[in-house]
Amino acid sequence: MIVDFDKLSDKAKVWIFKGERKLNKEEIDSSRKGIDSFFAQWLSHGENVNGGAKFINDQILVVGAETSEGNPSGCSTDTLIKFVGELSSFLKVDLRDSASFLVEGEDGFDRVDFRQINEKISSGEITEESKMVNSLIQKKGDLEANFLLPASKILGGRYFETVNE
Repeated sequence: MIVDFDKLSDKAKVWIFKGERKLNKEEIDSSRKGIDSFFAQWLSHGENVNGGAKFINDQILVVGAETSEGNPSGCSTDTLIKFVGELSSFLKVDLRDSASFLVEGEDGFDRVDFRQINEKISSGEITEESKMVNSLIQKKGDLEANFLLPASKILGGRYFETVNE
């Protein structure tokens, strides 16, 4: 069932899907239609899943969901991941990229492949204080306080010591 993302409880399960680029208005609009269609039929153990979604900076899709029993089951999560894969193919933007980080930049978020992290730290482009998207958030209530964290918290403070030695 389609629910306004902001009306989901703070305990709702969330998934954060990072795109490698910003989506344009047409891509966002068509994505919303597909997402709404998915939510309209999304089930967990035969029960409707209350699902809401929002885009952050036209680049990050945040999906939240809950049922009257709590969080959706593993199978319903698999269904969501499959849907996001299909949406990614349609948009030609990988929203399921787990091998990169989004670092806050002047015009939004810059995608940094994990293989480039050492280079970006060594050059000073990423510092311990650089804000990075925390894609590991699991509860809607944690989004506001923990969505952007210092790179030292995302990568680990020791990581900077090791790279800068």
